[in-house]
Amino acid sequence: IEELFSKLKFYVKREYLDDTPTLLRKMEEGLRTISASDCQGWVSHSMSYFPRCIAKEDM
Repeated sequence: IEELFSKLKFYVKREYLDDTPTLLRKMEEGLRTISASDCQGWVSHSMSYFPRCIAKEDM
């Protein structure tokens, strides 16, 4: 989820936002830039850590 918010934040912070409706519009536009491929990549990346977490390894 951190990667999703990072991509959204990068999109939203590219311009000055001076009111709530503009911020919400930019957030909606930013969310539309997040693809299924992005989500699949983030899930795949997180799954690479599961065995180490189950083994209680330090990370």
